[in-house]
Formats: sequence, structure tokens, C-alpha cells
Amino acid sequence: MAENKKSFILYCDLLGTISKLPDDQAGKLFKHILEYVNDKDPKIDDNLLLEVAFEPIKQTLKRDLQDWERKREARSAAGKKGMESKWGNSDAALLRSERMSEARKKGTHTKEQWKRLIEICENKCVKCGNEDIVKDHIKPIYQGGSDSINNLQPLCKFCNSSKGADSTNYIMQFLQKMPNKSNIAYQELTKITVSDSVNESVNVKVKENNIVDRKLKFSETLSPFLETYGRDMLNEFYRYWTEPNKSNTKFRMELERTWDLKRRLDTWDKNQKIIGGAPKVEKTNFKI
Repeated sequence: MAENKKSFILYCDLLGTISKLPDDQAGKLFKHILEYVNDKDPKIDDNLLLEVAFEPIKQTLKRDLQDWERKREARSAAGKKGMESKWGNSDAALLRSERMSEARKKGTHTKEQWKRLIEICENKCVKCGNEDIVKDHIKPIYQGGSDSINNLQPLCKFCNSSKGADSTNYIMQFLQKMPNKSNIAYQELTKITVSDSVNESVNVKVKENNIVDRKLKFSETLSPFLETYGRDMLNEFYRYWTEPNKSNTKFRMELERTWDLKRRLDTWDKNQKIIGGAPKVEKTNFKI
């Protein structure tokens, strides 16, 4: 078996051969197959029955191995092509070092921030769902992208190496399918850490962090009403009442002098039934 190849295929129609063998011979044949694919160079000592039974299996295993090697070479070529589209095909290491240096002037991130981002994305590729993930720059750094946390997304090695000049933000597509907590956690991470706006003050970051925390707590108060009012209505209610003021220090609900959540939800529900909808607000990716 080739290096790094950890599995092989046995086809269902092999049963036709196995069923014609006595149990002890079938067991010897299966053991011989395992030794063969593990490069143990097994020998069949004067056992014509096993030799005849194994020969077509051996040829099938060889064809499958050749097919696997062709696919591996194709993936390797695709990865090299993707890297060349990012860094060019000459002095690639030097180019990468120079471009990364420029990217870090625009924004950086820490190991803890990257670890948190992976946790938010459930430790898998946000494009295909595989778990063998690497760090991907949404806007490639050779196109001027930064090395900040809000320009990063976890992709598997194949998706990363084959993306070329693609600057699709797959992490936002992924988060649209996730619960509200994941969306808010991502927004919190990208707002309170190092960003492309390097002149942003620490005080402003702390305020943004606080308002995000308060929005999260507000969303949690809506969860008990999910069965009563439904996800769509609660999403509209949440978006309307969490619209921030101009300074982004408070949202609409916090500006109210009194607040009775049950009464507000009842009124909202009645208004929807009367006028056919809630006040129009800008859509977000948040979900209850």
C-alpha cells in the first residue's frame, strides 16, 4: 500500500468467491489480503485454491491503488497551482514573507483569537465541513488583505489550496445557518480585537464589547417565548429592539423608560396580525 494510504476497498461481489470456500480457507484468504495491503509480502504455500481466489482480488487492489495515486497527484497539482496564484512561481518563500509583513502592518491576531474563531466555527471547514483545517485569509494578502482576525476563516487544506484568487467570505455563509449565540460571539471577537482600523481606541472597543454582551443577554430572554410566537417573529422583534443609537452605546430597548417583555411581545404579535407585519428593519445575520 502506498505511503499515507490508510484504507482499501473490498467490493461486495467478492462474496461470490468467499462463499465457495470452506470457512478455514476463507479466513486464510482474508488474512492474506490484509497482509498484502500492509506490504507484508505474504506467501501462499502450495495452496492452489487460495492462489486462484486471490489473483483477481490482487489485480483489483492494484487498479484501485493506481487510481488513488492519480487522484493524489491531481490534488497535489491543484494545490501547487493555487499557491502559485497566491505567491507566484518564483522566490515564493520570499514573496510570502514580504507580503505577510505588509499584511501584519494592517492588522494582526493572536493564537487565542484564532483558537476562539475555530471554536465558533465548530472546529471544521466553513466551506465543506471537513475537520482538517488551516488558516485562510478571506481577502488574500497578495491582494492587500490584512492578517487580522476578521480577515481569517478556517478552511480545510483542499479548499484553501484550491481557492486561488477567490475572496468569498464563507464564514458569513456558515454563520447564517448557526444559532444567534454563534453570530454574536463572532461579532464580539471581530470587534473587540485587533482590526484593520488600527487607530480605534481601547475605550470604544470596550463599549462595543459591552453592547454585544447586552444584546446576547436580551436574546436569551426571548428564548422561552419561541414556541408561543415562533422564530420569525422573535427574529424581527430582536432586530427592531436591538438597533443601536448613533454612538453605538445603547440599543433601542435600553432607551425605553419601562420594559415589560411579555406585554411588548403580545402587542407586537397583535400588530402583526392587524397590519400584516412588524416595523421594517434592516436584516442581519442574527438568529434566535
